[in-house]
Amino acid sequence: MPSIVQPQNQPDRNDVGREHYNRGFIEQLNPSDVLSDAQYSRLEEVPVAIEEPWTNEIEATLHSWVVQAKESGEAHKKSAFRMKARYRLFMLIILLWSSIILVVNDSVPCDAGSELRLVRLIINSLGVFLNGLFSTLNMGYTYRLHFEYETKFFELEQDIDYMLMRGREFRPAADVVMMEIREKRKQLADSPELVGKKFFGC
Repeated sequence: MPSIVQPQNQPDRNDVGREHYNRGFIEQLNPSDVLSDAQYSRLEEVPVAIEEPWTNEIEATLHSWVVQAKESGEAHKKSAFRMKARYRLFMLIILLWSSIILVVNDSVPCDAGSELRLVRLIINSLGVFLNGLFSTLNMGYTYRLHFEYETKFFELEQDIDYMLMRGREFRPAADVVMMEIREKRKQLADSPELVGKKFFGC
């Protein structure tokens, strides 16, 4: 009976190396065929990432975030206009008081009586106090910051609206979108405090 001779061009499967495999000698190779039991048991299983599908609950959450972003943007817009009006009023007071200081200093000579010099001192001191208070409140920067956050909330609202406008089959994975929106909302958490109707404070 003739013996079966293994083709020399076909390598033994236990001797298969990366070079032979890459050259196309073996089309499919099971790791358990070329590895010992101990080596095969130590192989790591790579988890397969599964995209989270879109659900009505996720879309409802995004709709609620749209409403919150719109309300926050409107609140910052109102705060910006209120703070801008106070900024202009305070600046007008500072300019008027500076004019009063200039007139008083020119009208009251150095050899004037003690009462006139006391009045001049009070007016000058009050002018210094108003200027210091104006610088401390920093109203100009605050109202511009409110306008800036109004724009950021508007952009967040538009991003979510655009995502919900597309069909579910044309959207990225729901978990990816939710993570991006959460990061944007987290960045907006340090927005400035809203301005109330009182001139000083909220």
